[in-house]
Formats: sequence, structure tokens, C-alpha cells
Amino acid sequence: MAAGVLAGGVLLRLPVFAYGGPATQRAFNSYIFQHPGSYSDISSLYFRDRLWLHPVPYFDYKFEYPVVTGAFVWLLSFVHSSVTSYTLASAAVLVALGLATVWLVAAYEGSKVWLLAAAPVLGLDAVLNWDLLAIAFTAAALVAYRRDRDGWAGGLLAAAVWAKLFPLLLLPVIVLARVRERKWRSLGRGLLSFGLLSAAVNLPVMLQRTAAGGGFVVRSGWAYFYTFNEHRRDVGGLWWFFGWLHPKAPELNRLSALLLVLAIGVVAAAMLLGSRRVPPHRLIAPAFLALLAWFVFINRVYSPQFGLWVVLLLAIAGAPLWLAIGFIVIDTAFYIVVWLGFQVATHSYFVNFTRPAAGAREVVLLACVAWGIQRLARAAPPLRPTAQAGWERLERTLAAAPSSP
Repeated sequence: MAAGVLAGGVLLRLPVFAYGGPATQRAFNSYIFQHPGSYSDISSLYFRDRLWLHPVPYFDYKFEYPVVTGAFVWLLSFVHSSVTSYTLASAAVLVALGLATVWLVAAYEGSKVWLLAAAPVLGLDAVLNWDLLAIAFTAAALVAYRRDRDGWAGGLLAAAVWAKLFPLLLLPVIVLARVRERKWRSLGRGLLSFGLLSAAVNLPVMLQRTAAGGGFVVRSGWAYFYTFNEHRRDVGGLWWFFGWLHPKAPELNRLSALLLVLAIGVVAAAMLLGSRRVPPHRLIAPAFLALLAWFVFINRVYSPQFGLWVVLLLAIAGAPLWLAIGFIVIDTAFYIVVWLGFQVATHSYFVNFTRPAAGAREVVLLACVAWGIQRLARAAPPLRPTAQAGWERLERTLAAAPSSP
């Protein structure tokens, strides 16, 4: 099922492969926006960053993503003869990572893997951006932590963080779980591997020798990821609805940071309550879901592929069907409305369709946060692993059926 959904996401980008216009981002975007749902950052940035010349991110040009994603883009740009070859090569790797993610979610005790495998956003977002790279590392880290392989898990989490940064929210959850379990050695191994890999992938790019040769400074290309997001215009997120207040980016950054710190405190308190009933490691997935959904809820920017992260954690945490399907349906509707909006591009469409779709998405995101916290505070011993639980009733019915008329 997942393979079919992912293949559909690649086929949705067929207009990319038919492009034969000028080799500029403006020309490509004008063309691709006429084909709703076919846009891909991978293809658009191929033209913006002139990847057919095989430049090195951070050194030869500014790149608004962390270093692991930058390395991925650079490696795939060895296949750079055309936008078609580059996009197909990237899509092949991302589809493989998507299938690996589904397999990892199925291996996580208590998951409902078919929620991810059947979700339209898996296909819609697979080739939209490079998120599946970070998502695969995140799923692998969660499975490793669940199996008490903290050394490996810390390294995998570092790779995920420096591909997207979102998974950094998992770190305080893991630390609290290990402290509550008094697994000091496991915690130490995890933090050490996380720190070592973080330094290994960042320092060679981050530091450059001064012109005078007297020391090192932070490379502006590496820092661009942070400066770009610090001043990025709010689009599609919660603060979109408060534009009439004309808030400044620094003010929203401070407010969002405060709200995130408060959320970490609430989740930590709920985890402490729940850990009285169940082992703390069983609370990692719902705690991470609550934090990440809250982070996406308060973020200044909501990109369509963010929904894939929420679906991943809904599946891993074994969320109820009403919540998971509700989010998937509303987030898919938001995706469709946004891309159709590029064709309509009128104020009335924004008021009557785009804004209501974004509002519904914010409501269901808040429901994900509430369910995650409620699951923590009222934790109970889980049922048996549910990676196949969606089909249990059907299996029992078939088993009870007579073998012949």
C-alpha cells in the first residue's frame, strides 16, 4: 500500500519532467504552479541554485536547510544533467526512505502503521521536499530508543535533527524518560553519540579561518539556515490569523519560544504522572507527538509537508482512528486548497477557502496536542502490539467462517 501511495506521489510530478522552458526558478515556478500539486522544492531549487554546476551548499551558495539535508542535496546533484534526472534520482532515494519508515513504524510496539501507509500525505509530500530523509532517521531513532539501544539512537537522532531540526523536540522527552527510569548509563551513551555526531557533521561546515589566519569564525553560509528562519515572513501558520496586529518577526519568535517552553513543562508533568502507571519509555511517542504538534501549531510558517510529521507520530503513538483520520482528511484538504490557490490567486478565494482550511487544520493540530497530553496523564498499560490491530476483527471473522458452504 505504501509503495503505491509513494509511486502516486512521484507520478504527480510528471509535469516537472515535461518542463522545457528557461533554466530559471521564476520561469519554472510560473509553469509548475499551473499544475496543482505538482510543485516540488527539489525541482525548484535545482534551478535557483543552478545545481547542474554541482555547487557545494554553504560554501558556494546559501542554503536554508541544516547540514545533513545539504549533504543529501549535494550528493544527489551528481545526477545533474537535467531537472528530470535530478528529480527522479532524488525521488528514488526518498521513496526508499519512505518505505523504510513504514517498515520501522511497523516494528514499533503499539503502532498503527497502516495510518501512515495509507495516508495521502505520504505520497503528496514524498517529493515535495526532503522531509522523508529526516523522518526516516527519526523513526529509526524512536525504534532504537524503544529497544534500549541508546548509543545508536543518539546518533540517529542527531542525523534527524541536522536534516530538519524538528526532531530536537524528542531530546527532552528521551532525557526525562531515562532519568525517570534511572538509566544513567543509557542516557550518557545517547547524549554522547548525539553530541559527537552533531559536532562531526556541523563543525567542518560551521567554522572557517579568518582572512588574517588568526582564528576561526562562523561561516555565514552555515548560519544562513538560522538567520533565514529568524526573519522569515509568517505564512500559513497560527500567526497568519493575527496579521491585523502587524506583529514583527522578533516578537513572534519570542512569543513562540515562550509557548514552546511552557509546552515542554506541561508535557514533562504529564509524563511524570503517567510514569507512575506504565514504564516511561512507553510514553515517548505520545509525548513527542504532543510537542511536535504544538510546535507546528504555533509556528510562524506552515509548509504542506509538515503534516507528514504529524501523521508519522499519530501512527507511532497508536492514535485513535477519529483523530488520525480527521487530521489526514483536513490536512489533505488544506494541501489541495493551497495549490489550487496559485491558479485562482484572488482575495475572495483566500478568505473563503484558504483561511478556513488553515483554521480547521489548526483546530485538529490542537486536538492532537490534547490527545497526546491526555494519553500521558492517564496512561494505562497498552494492549498487545497493534501494527496489525486494524485487521484483527476481520481476521477473527474469517477464522470463524465455515470452510465450505
